[in-house]
Amino acid sequence: MKLRFFSLILAFLLAGFFSSSFAADPPPDADGSAETEIDFAPLFQKGADIYGNKRWRALGPLLESRQSDKGADLFALRPLYSYLFDPAENIYRRQIVYPVWMAKGNDVERSWHFMLLFHYHDFDINDPYSKYRLWLLPFYFQGRDINHVPYLAIFPLAGSIREFILFDEFRFALFPFTLFARVNDVKTTAVLWPILARTTGGGNDRLSVFPLFGYSKLRAESEKYYFLWPIWTYAHYERPQSPGYGYILFPFYGRVRLENQTSEMIIPPLFRFAEGKDQRLTYCPWPFLQYSAGVENRFYIWPLIGHKNRDTSKYSFFLWPLGSRFEHTAPFYEHTRLMFIPFLYSTSTKGSFDKPDRKMDQPRKTLKIWPLFSYVGDTNAKRFSMLSLFPYRDYDAIDRNYSPLWTIYTHSSFKDRREDELLWGLIRLRQSENEERFSLFPLISVAREKKNNEFTWSFLKGLIAREKAGEKRSFRLLYFIRF
Repeated sequence: MKLRFFSLILAFLLAGFFSSSFAADPPPDADGSAETEIDFAPLFQKGADIYGNKRWRALGPLLESRQSDKGADLFALRPLYSYLFDPAENIYRRQIVYPVWMAKGNDVERSWHFMLLFHYHDFDINDPYSKYRLWLLPFYFQGRDINHVPYLAIFPLAGSIREFILFDEFRFALFPFTLFARVNDVKTTAVLWPILARTTGGGNDRLSVFPLFGYSKLRAESEKYYFLWPIWTYAHYERPQSPGYGYILFPFYGRVRLENQTSEMIIPPLFRFAEGKDQRLTYCPWPFLQYSAGVENRFYIWPLIGHKNRDTSKYSFFLWPLGSRFEHTAPFYEHTRLMFIPFLYSTSTKGSFDKPDRKMDQPRKTLKIWPLFSYVGDTNAKRFSMLSLFPYRDYDAIDRNYSPLWTIYTHSSFKDRREDELLWGLIRLRQSENEERFSLFPLISVAREKKNNEFTWSFLKGLIAREKAGEKRSFRLLYFIRF
């Protein structure tokens, strides 16, 4: 009996599939294109989405392929694999069990990451002597710098690394016993780092015998010393714009006397009182109560509440680090971000910062209430998704590899077209200027032409159906009989 039941189900699906495959093409969309549609969602679906992309999906959110008329290409086998080509940047991105393995590249550069620690980057695949990196952090470093100089290092044994973090060159042997680092002309040699270090070049003269004694001189602009760090530190400045001196006797007292600033510190860094030409500052005690006025205005009762603004930027927090708001304003750009981790994430962007043709009166807005829903609204497109299980913001890589797995309902709109989907297309409603379509797989699908208010419908994927091809109307019975 079970075998007969499943045989009937299979026969029904095959009959519906083939009858749908050979059905007449739907009328052209608003952009003039026409795409033969097969709708067995969530099992299988083929057709054009509301954005005009050619797309097919299978097994709910597990398989998806999408192509746009601008050359963008997406293929995903979730949650194992995804591939994306972006013609605007001429970059492909390939990911396997993100973020375990990630790769990207174009006609010139290619790179990949494995487990975030093993990294390879070829900066010019057309040049066999170009700059490249093969790093397994923090143990193995191999590559060639921009000047075609090769390097190799096995940490902490010995080796040389080029263009590492902030350093142009970084050499060591039995780290931390010996170390050499260079940034431009500034060179540092250390023995038993950070105990003994010497820095020269670029106007710098520094010596450190940590924590006993150290000094630092920068041309004729400043001299700094410490003894038994952090107990005693002293600085003398000869800069034309602000000469003076400062010292700290930790943990008791500190003083700064500059031409344009005075500062007193008691039990530093807890209590500080500073006043200058353009700024006043009070920490009483730091970091719990902070106040400043002038170039930067700040008032913190940390970690409860706080506000700071400087130039065109404003920042405030509530129950730090949970809630925060950031705002940046420029003549042709405005950006606002509001967060309450992990439940709320919202942004508003105006101007051409992220999109050249974006106008100030057409902002891009996002809203995420975790784990319930996320919303994105742009110039001509809007999308509402439920659920939204990934906290914080919606990253592109998460959207490609994981978000469709838990997105059980979506509402999307583009220009005059709208679409609602529940359970990956099991229930779908699509509306446009010309028609409306509704389907509940596998029971019924209905379409209405708005111009003449004419209906077409299908029951059990063509077991009984009323269809239209051009100006001709027909009935279908038992999938293949038409009259």
